[in-house]
Amino acid sequence: KPDYADAYINRGIGYRKSGDYNKAIQDYSKAIEIKPDFAEAYNSRAIAYNKSGDYNKAIQDYKKAIDLDPKDAGNYLNFSEFNIVTGNYNASLELIEKAFSFCEETDKKAICLFLQYITKKMLDIDTSACEKEFKEILNKGFSTTWDFDEIEAWLKNQKIITEKKDLLIKLTEDIKRHQSKR
Repeated sequence: KPDYADAYINRGIGYRKSGDYNKAIQDYSKAIEIKPDFAEAYNSRAIAYNKSGDYNKAIQDYKKAIDLDPKDAGNYLNFSEFNIVTGNYNASLELIEKAFSFCEETDKKAICLFLQYITKKMLDIDTSACEKEFKEILNKGFSTTWDFDEIEAWLKNQKIITEKKDLLIKLTEDIKRHQSKR
């Protein structure tokens, strides 16, 4: 069934996870060719562009995914994470605020709070409210399929004071306890 866009998305995910970003981008592009309004394909291709270092194309695709599906919190969260790792913390915070209005599931709320906490820490903004809410949500039974590799690699290479870095690493370890594998 060569016109089944979801098959290209799924194969693209496999290629992306194996580190073959060019093949992943080809599959996501094919899915978009078949179904031009497929927000998930743009979001997935943006992630692959990001991982391959083509940030301009990643930004274009993140924006297109949001334009096509402006009520999908995942589109905002992925773009927010991109902005964190590229040092654009103010843009990240704006995207997180938009994502919150669409986060109905506990796992998405947890990721919103996680990214918000990181962003506010990096901007030296008070984190007490989101920290309290994040700790409360961690006590709930939920699982997330969020991939923390990008944040962990960023943290590893980030030149920040040890106390802040250790806190963010612990925060990541805490939420990863709720991670389930797809």
